Amino acid sequence: MAPLVNGADGYLYGTTYGSNSSFGSTYGTVFKISTNGTLATLYTFAGGIRVTNGTNPQAGLVLGRDGIFYGSTDYGGNGYGTIFGISADGLFSHLYSFTNRFSDGGYPYTAMVQGIDGNLYGSTSGGSTYNGAIFKLTTNGVLSGLYRGIPGTPSTRLLQAADGNFYGMTSDLGGSSPNGRIYKITTNGIVTTVFSLYNNDGDSLSELVQGRDGSFYCTSQYGGGGYGAVFRITIGPVFKAASLSNGTLTLTWSTDAGWTYQLQYKSDPGSGDWINLGNALNQRPLTDPVSEDAR
Repeated sequence: MAPLVNGADGYLYGTTYGSNSSFGSTYGTVFKISTNGTLATLYTFAGGIRVTNGTNPQAGLVLGRDGIFYGSTDYGGNGYGTIFGISADGLFSHLYSFTNRFSDGGYPYTAMVQGIDGNLYGSTSGGSTYNGAIFKLTTNGVLSGLYRGIPGTPSTRLLQAADGNFYGMTSDLGGSSPNGRIYKITTNGIVTTVFSLYNNDGDSLSELVQGRDGSFYCTSQYGGGGYGAVFRITIGPVFKAASLSNGTLTLTWSTDAGWTYQLQYKSDPGSGDWINLGNALNQRPLTDPVSEDAR
């Protein structure tokens, strides 16, 4: 049910949710497979809703910078899912069991991501009272609940963008529309809505990616006339570089094609008045070669 992950050894690593067959019931596995199809099962989850190590991993794995693969299960632990680590040779460790309380949520089913600070960040779908939670977890299993009660259910893995913040999507009941929203969360848990999905935008279940132009891109179901859409979200300009040479200060910031940008300044930080510096800069439309930056 989840994408494969490249290992440092050339193998592909993944999870299975479980099966019912003539060979008996299983509750999920972690496996590795070579590019010529040789498969090895690294770990098999045991049955039972409260099995300590968890059952039924729906999300994919993330390869940590320490060489350990980190993943989650839908159930097990306290009954609301777990987080685990596993080495390339199958050494398994249980890291955390969700409680479905305000502090952590429950039922994680999207893959985690490792932040630039080394911590793991992820989301839960929540329980009967709240719609979802965002959490931060150290690689030795210490969890911090960053945000609880997101409108809508987190539907995709978080993306840490170039600005250091995390971005994600909800699949329903988000923001001011019934189709979900794109949200931003800082590493200290401040959440803001970036964009609310309306009927023509569709209901997105795919992950966000950030292009080299700084904008976010995604696909959606049913939008654009009922058959799906690809859309771009631009979150304002971001300064990318500043250099001083022979008394000339050069500033570079991200832009979006077809928009106009005006640099302003003020001498008194306490003043509310800004003064235009130079002329407005017009980025060329998409029909022309597009420059990613303005100077």
